[in-house]
Order: sequence, then C-alpha cells, then structure tokens
Amino acid sequence: MTKLLIASTLALLCTSALADSPTMKVGFKVDGGKDQRHYTVALVDKACGAVENKVITPGPGANTRDQIKVCANVEKAGVRLDVEWELHDAGRDISNKSQMFIARGTTQELDGGTAKLAVTLL
Repeated sequence: MTKLLIASTLALLCTSALADSPTMKVGFKVDGGKDQRHYTVALVDKACGAVENKVITPGPGANTRDQIKVCANVEKAGVRLDVEWELHDAGRDISNKSQMFIARGTTQELDGGTAKLAVTLL
C-alpha cells in the first residue's frame, strides 16, 4: 500500500510539473552525404533528452551510429539548446558539442566537416 501511495504521489507531482512547462520539440536531420536520417525529441524547459540510432548492415564498414543529446533552457533571447552530436560510420567519426539560441520555427545547421546536423525548434 505504501509503494502504491508513493508511486501515485510521484505521478501527480510529475504530471503537475509537466503541465506547467510547455512542451517543445526539437527536430534533427543528419545529412551524411548519400543519406539523411531524421529524429525528433520532445522536451520541457530545463530538461534533457537523447536519441541514438545504430544501423548494422552486412558488409565491411557499412554500419552507422548516430548519438544526439540535447538540453533546453528557455531564456529571454529564445531557447538555449546544448547539443552533443556523434556520428560514427565507415569513414567518419564526428564529435561535436554546440550551444545555440534558437527561436521556434527556425533551423540552425551544425557543420561536422563530412556530415551536417540541422537542428529545428518546432
């Protein structure tokens, strides 16, 4: 009974906190030259999220892995996003940490040299 009460109280507190903070979605487009991959992460203010995708295909060097971590902080100038992005595939290992201010409905591009990450605040 005590466990149920604690779980119910935590659920109410979390629901209340989420209801007070507007949800924002951050879209990512990885452009690796011959292919593109799209991801979306939903966040609230002062929260972090992550996406990881690993594709294993037969043949030497055909595997890819994307790892993206993002934290959002709403400020007067817009939303500050802290983005950590890693791309690993046959010929590339890209690691990028960036901080940006972005307004809803706009896109900023991070250039990793041989691949790019477009970040959109939806």
